[in-house]
Amino acid sequence: MPDGSGLPVGLSNFSLTDLLIIDQHAKGTLKSVHVSHPQTEADLNGTLEVESIKSPYPMKLDLNAKLATQNKQSPVCLSQFVQIGGVLTGALQQRDCTFDLHTQVAGDLEKLGVTLQGSGQGAHVDASLNLGVMGGGIPLNQANVNVKLGDASGLQFKLDKKEKQARQSLTALPALLPASGSRSRGNRGRPIRY
Repeated sequence: MPDGSGLPVGLSNFSLTDLLIIDQHAKGTLKSVHVSHPQTEADLNGTLEVESIKSPYPMKLDLNAKLATQNKQSPVCLSQFVQIGGVLTGALQQRDCTFDLHTQVAGDLEKLGVTLQGSGQGAHVDASLNLGVMGGGIPLNQANVNVKLGDASGLQFKLDKKEKQARQSLTALPALLPASGSRSRGNRGRPIRY
């Protein structure tokens, strides 16, 4: 940390194999690392390949995470977020909160595709994201998320980033505007033409 303090997490059981760095290309296999935090414990393994150590950093990542905690206030414990009819459902009543997550990343920092698949505590998550980290503004360009719970309920949503364009206010909501040629009064009594 810049102030000289330690990391906000504990790291142990770190094993990295098949590390290869040639010119601007790097890849390796993370056999294991255990991450400890008051909110959760996580065991990670996977592979990372950085095709060029130059901007925009084309890369591939395949990472598995096993999250577990007994801290009911942890974001990993879904029971604090999900109740059906005031009663916790099946697996959500279990004592330990666990969640397995598989993450794949491909692309570069200008256009980065991320897929997430996870399950635990009676919930299943399937998500795909498209990020543009280097473009400025909101880095999320697109997201498709599907969450299913053990009782057959769930949530699905899709987000698409829309770039602001000139005259957007006139073309984006045509049904809300008066008919062409109509007049209305603006702020200082001046007529506004649509």
